[in-house]
Amino acid sequence: MPDAFDLVAGSVCRLNLPAPYGAWNEKYEVESIEPTAGINDSDAVTIRLPVVLSEASDAVFAWDAASEERMLRRAHSARPAARSSHRLR
Repeated sequence: MPDAFDLVAGSVCRLNLPAPYGAWNEKYEVESIEPTAGINDSDAVTIRLPVVLSEASDAVFAWDAASEERMLRRAHSARPAARSSHRLR
């Protein structure tokens, strides 16, 4: 276990979990992190840092302008022409 986590909302982290949790070893963005404390027993306080992560795969941001524009042009040309229902008086 690490001694500390350097996380703030908006930072990116990569998980490195042992089996059987290895399927979650991806890149994540920290959505929120909020320290909480609770009484563990009469001599100790437990500090926790609940964190909300969202997957931040590089594939989400990987795109090719040429192919994306081509797909948009095809989709636009396949659409039927819009008819105006407004009449001027």
